[in-house]
Amino acid sequence: MISSGETVLVAVSGGPDSLALLHSLNNLKSQLGCRLHIAHLNHGLRSNATKDTTYVCQQAQNLNLSVTVREISLPSASEASARQARYQFLEQVSNQIGASKIALGHHLEDQAETVLMRLFRGSGTTGLQGMLKVREGKFIRPLLTSSRTEIEEFTDSLDLTPCLDESNMDRSYLRNRIRIDLIPHLKESYNPNIQEALNRVAEIFQLESDFMDTIATTAFDTCKTRDSILDRNKFLNHHPAIQRRILRLAMIEQMGHTKDFYYKHIEAMIDLINGHLPNGRVHLPDNLIFSRAYN
Repeated sequence: MISSGETVLVAVSGGPDSLALLHSLNNLKSQLGCRLHIAHLNHGLRSNATKDTTYVCQQAQNLNLSVTVREISLPSASEASARQARYQFLEQVSNQIGASKIALGHHLEDQAETVLMRLFRGSGTTGLQGMLKVREGKFIRPLLTSSRTEIEEFTDSLDLTPCLDESNMDRSYLRNRIRIDLIPHLKESYNPNIQEALNRVAEIFQLESDFMDTIATTAFDTCKTRDSILDRNKFLNHHPAIQRRILRLAMIEQMGHTKDFYYKHIEAMIDLINGHLPNGRVHLPDNLIFSRAYN
C-alpha cells in the first residue's frame, strides 16, 4: 500500500477517523520509510469549520508535519458537490507536492453504508465492490477494515479530542439516514453483524470483479479493430456480462473514467448493437457519441 521513499498526502478533517489515520501513519512513517503531508479542506458549509482548521493545523505543528489548507465556498451543500471538491483539492495538492499516495480515513462502517447506498441505486457488481483499499494505485484506505469502536479507542489512548461535524446528524443526507436510522434497525431486527456482513459482500464482489475484468480486458482487445472501433460480430460472441464490461473499458479508453456513465447508457448501447437497424447513435456523457455503422 505504501512503499519506501513515497510521499503520502493525508486527508485530515479533524474528526476521529482522519485523526486515527494521521497518527497511525505518523507512528509508522519511519518503519514504512515514507514522508507525510497533511491536507485539510474547509468546505465553507459549517459555522464552526474554522475551529476544525485551527485544530488540524495544531496537530500538524505537534507532529512537525507540513500542512496545506484551503477554504472554498460550494454552490450547494450536496454530498456529491462536497465529495467532488474534496477530491479535486486532494489531487491538486498531491500534484503540487509530488505525493504518490493519498490516504483517506474510511473505515468498516463507511464501507457498509457505501454498499447499501449503491444497492439502493441499483448498482451492479462493480458498484457493490464498495470502496477499494487501493484505487487507481494512488488513493489508499488503511483503516477500511477497522471499526469505528477501534478507531475511537485508538484516539482515546492518545488523549485526542476529535472535532465533531454536526452535519453528520443531518438526515437530509442519504448516508446519514442509513447510519442513524437504517443500520441500527437492521442490526436490531435482522442481523447484529450487518456491517461485517456487508463488508464481506464487498470483498466477494471485489475478487469476482477483478476476475471478470481480466476476462473483459482480453475480450476488449480481441474486439477492437482499431482505435475507438469494435467489431460487432466478435462483440456479440461474448456473454452479456462481459459485453457490459467491454463497453465500460471502451469508455475508460475514451474518457479516462466512467464518471456519470450509468446502467442506462450501457443498456442503450447494447440495444443499439443488438437492434435491426444497421446505423444509429447513442449520446453519452462528456459529449461522447457511440455509433453503429454498416461497413
